[in-house]
Amino acid sequence: MSIIKVSLHIIFFFFFFSACSQNKLIVGKVTDSLGLVLDNATIIASAVDDKNDFKFTTTNDNGEFSLQLKENTTYKIEVSYIGFLDYSKEIVPKEQATFLNIRLLPSIEQLDNIVISYKVEPMIIKKDTVVFDVSKFTNGNERKLKDQLQKLPGIEVNKKGVVTYHGKEVKTTLVESGSFFGGSSKIAVENIPADAVDKVVLLDNFSEVDFMKPVNEGSDLIMNVKLKKDKKKFVFGDVMIGHAYDKYYKLHTNLFYYSPQRNLSFIGDLNNNGSNALEFEDIFRIENKSFSTYSKNRTKSDNNLWQFAFNNDKFVKTNGKFAALNYNENISSKTKLETYFLYSYNNNLKSSNSFIQYANNNSITIEDRNIVNKQKINFALFNLKLNSKLNDNVNVKYSLYLKESNGKNYNNLETQSNSINTFFDIDNVNKDKALNHFFEYNRKKSIKAYETFVLNHSYREVTTDKSWLSNNVFLQNLFPIQNDVSYNLVKDACIKTNSFDATYSSYWVPNNKNIFTFSVLGELIFKDYVEIDRQFLSDGSFVDFDPNLFGNKVKNIDKKIAVDLNYKLILKKWTNNFGLEIENISREFNGLNYSENNSKINLNPSFKSEYKFNEAHVLQFSYSYSNRLTNLEKQAKGIIVGSFNNAFLGNNNLSFEKTHSFGLDYKRRNVFKKYYFNMVAMYSHKENPIRDGVAFLGIEQLIQPLYIDSPTHSLLYFGSFTKNISHFDLIFNTRINWSGYNQFINDLFSKVEVNNNTFGVKFKTNKVDWPLITIGYEKGYNTFKSSSNTEFQSNSFFAEIEIELHKSLVFKTDYDYTSNIVKENKNYFQIANLHLEYSRENNPWLFQFGISNLLNAKAINTNSISDYISTYSSVQVLPRIAMLTVSYKL
Repeated sequence: MSIIKVSLHIIFFFFFFSACSQNKLIVGKVTDSLGLVLDNATIIASAVDDKNDFKFTTTNDNGEFSLQLKENTTYKIEVSYIGFLDYSKEIVPKEQATFLNIRLLPSIEQLDNIVISYKVEPMIIKKDTVVFDVSKFTNGNERKLKDQLQKLPGIEVNKKGVVTYHGKEVKTTLVESGSFFGGSSKIAVENIPADAVDKVVLLDNFSEVDFMKPVNEGSDLIMNVKLKKDKKKFVFGDVMIGHAYDKYYKLHTNLFYYSPQRNLSFIGDLNNNGSNALEFEDIFRIENKSFSTYSKNRTKSDNNLWQFAFNNDKFVKTNGKFAALNYNENISSKTKLETYFLYSYNNNLKSSNSFIQYANNNSITIEDRNIVNKQKINFALFNLKLNSKLNDNVNVKYSLYLKESNGKNYNNLETQSNSINTFFDIDNVNKDKALNHFFEYNRKKSIKAYETFVLNHSYREVTTDKSWLSNNVFLQNLFPIQNDVSYNLVKDACIKTNSFDATYSSYWVPNNKNIFTFSVLGELIFKDYVEIDRQFLSDGSFVDFDPNLFGNKVKNIDKKIAVDLNYKLILKKWTNNFGLEIENISREFNGLNYSENNSKINLNPSFKSEYKFNEAHVLQFSYSYSNRLTNLEKQAKGIIVGSFNNAFLGNNNLSFEKTHSFGLDYKRRNVFKKYYFNMVAMYSHKENPIRDGVAFLGIEQLIQPLYIDSPTHSLLYFGSFTKNISHFDLIFNTRINWSGYNQFINDLFSKVEVNNNTFGVKFKTNKVDWPLITIGYEKGYNTFKSSSNTEFQSNSFFAEIEIELHKSLVFKTDYDYTSNIVKENKNYFQIANLHLEYSRENNPWLFQFGISNLLNAKAINTNSISDYISTYSSVQVLPRIAMLTVSYKL
């Protein structure tokens, strides 16, 4: 560890002092012919004799800019601004500071006829759009889009393929302005060949229907990948095969065809080395996009077993198969078809050890748990979208989304508590089917009037068949367990949800300062929940528990009619949104021998205020109030088996839960001083919240949701600050997650505070002809304060290096060191990977030698804190794998 630290310090100081020496400051101001300042004008300084030596910036609010340029080097200074003629001048920095007073002349062409050219500008920032000319930031050794994005200023790509720009996450990725596998960032960044990419465009506050943007401006950040002209109307992609001496393998292919009329993409992957083609977070984002942006109904996945299929790095053995097909076609000049299909299969073996502390008022119960888990999971989804622009003022859409997952889990579990060892064989079979389709109509009636109509239908069915077989009796204080040579509890459960909703919205824009919105919503949800828990005896017979006390058979119908009023007031730089939802919501609840009817008229106000000092300096505040019905499963009052050590008892007295939510969002970009700051804070306050009460007997628990008289509070804060220093980026990140509430344990209330905080710093080079080096450190503080206190800390050091050893040979390595500290105990793990890539220019072959888990770490250690449980876990990982891969680029 000490050698690595010393080496990285040497690298840091070498590059830092080499960058800062012999640089001269160029400052200036850009105005028009009347002397009025031009903010966000683009300035490029290109060395005449070195194409890789260029700098760029944009002017600040006062039209000012600054650049650090090499001494005694001839640079061509180019200045551009929409609606003005370009300015060009050559200079040779010699003095300590050079001042340029630049005046731009207006173009003789009308603004509407100007075509903006991106050929010479590496980066263009205009309002909500940022355009990167990728070739200006890369050296040609990049193989995938991910490699290129990591070299673009302000963009980060984590190991799960999530893309962020100055801390804000990219929600959807497009290719040539079309859907790419439902907008999956991971699929895009890890499969699109680098040599096919021309430009990367980031669009903030994106709206899918252009003419609706004045009344329905989105808040998402979208990334649009533009391809090179020579990649259109041709098949491109690559095929890769890899093998290791110890029977590990990887086969991967991605093929793409793009033309103005249609495009087709295919991705296939077979491996047993732990590489995963898709992340659970990506599927979650894709699933949410199966709903209309105007629909308030969301039948989201609450119990997705298939999420475990997408964590292949934490298994002892794994075997994965993945296939994806994306097809888009312009059926006519007005209608576009978008469709994709995804399939994933995983067969995994997982082994873990956990040390668990249960906070039981003034005492702590300890459990030591070992699990060997075998998983077989199939997952498939299909999406079809039709988007038709009937004319310049009318747009209609239809979307069909189908999903099915089947998971089989077999667990061998050993638990030790109070000097008693108990063994369990746990079998779990889960099936999840979902269908969602919607119709959406958008119309611009006039320049002052717009309307939308959405009709949505969703169906979901989740079934669970689970059994716990043990050598010792368990949960005997909660269930009427009969004596037997072994003890086997069986669960059969099924939840079906069928929902319909319709929304009509009318927008009136009397002038550029006022927007009025009137919406009416109708929603109908049918839900059936059946669960039967019983004991299976060794002689093959069953013991059925009393259905009046155990298990559930309930039905409910939720109805909602609502009117939503919104007023948007625009006062130059200050925009305010005032909203009020008037809703009548009711639930008819029918269980075995009992029923409940709840109804309420709610007034749900909301407020959002945004002040734009300028496009690069924005402050936003929001507030909303809601009064929502609780989940059906919490109301069903039968006792059901939760796990081998807990049972759940519903509460049919529950109904509504009130929540006040506050948000604060601040961003500041200063191109003159070369820094970017982004901050998001969210605070939530719940009145008479619903929280789980717990009754302990050893490690066994009976859990029941209850109304708590005192409110709960939660605060989430994320902040990111980036400062550019010559050819380096210095990035500071802060994440604070705090919650305070009362917990009801064993008939006593305990005040609880939970903190999960992370503070990090990252250093990154950003010069094209330098090695790409990223060095970072994160410190984590986690505390649980109640009648008993728990605290642990974590330290994480990470580094990534990419060096061009030769024009045909690239060296890559990454290293992670994480330590966890609990009181006096400290544990750590180290993960390192190494790659050598060899490819000749204009040659389709790529040879790569890689070693994953270079240090042959045996396990990854983690700590976590929940409501009343703190857990230390050690999960075994795949061993060191040395693999040779060969790729052929089409």
